Amino acid sequence: MRAALEFDDAFRSPQIEASVRSLERRVGRKHPEVVALFVRPKAAPETPGD
Repeated sequence: MRAALEFDDAFRSPQIEASVRSLERRVGRKHPEVVALFVRPKAAPETPGD
């Protein structure tokens, strides 16, 4: 299974790390069989004029 996370460009590393830790905890509680979770952050698509 694959999941892509999109973070606001204004997020800094600590905010991204906290979001990933929260996701890992929630997945682990609901699916204890998951032993590893690889998260690949993805930038939001650019809008015209950026």
